[in-house]
Amino acid sequence: MEPAIATSPKDAANQLHELVKYIKDQFDHTASSIGACDGEAADLTHAFELLGPEEIDPTELLWQYQENRRRRRHAKEENEQWRALYEVVVKLGLIHYFSQAKREVRSIIKTQSARHYTVKNRNDLQSYFDRAKLRNSLNNQTGS
Repeated sequence: MEPAIATSPKDAANQLHELVKYIKDQFDHTASSIGACDGEAADLTHAFELLGPEEIDPTELLWQYQENRRRRRHAKEENEQWRALYEVVVKLGLIHYFSQAKREVRSIIKTQSARHYTVKNRNDLQSYFDRAKLRNSLNNQTGS
């Protein structure tokens, strides 16, 4: 059974490259969210410590703190899940390798599109090959 996502080697290379970048980005985003929640929690606990009820409503502060801890818990759980994939991506250097493979596929396609068959013995066929090459290149330009 063939995967439904990639329709060509070029598409597969693009999708794999984008996927490993997405894994890294999601891991970094969740780690950043955890840090932001930790900073906000420090602010909220200092507000409890240093501000009186005449400056800020303690009930509202408690609700904000509770929401902060829930957001942090969610980010931490997501980060733990992404970490399993992220460690493989980093350990194997997949971002670099898939980026390189993506460039290689593009280069191969470019080389293949410039290929031209030259007849060995039947010179009378060369003009047919030339016209077919021109027709295919025009079709590829309008179809892309």
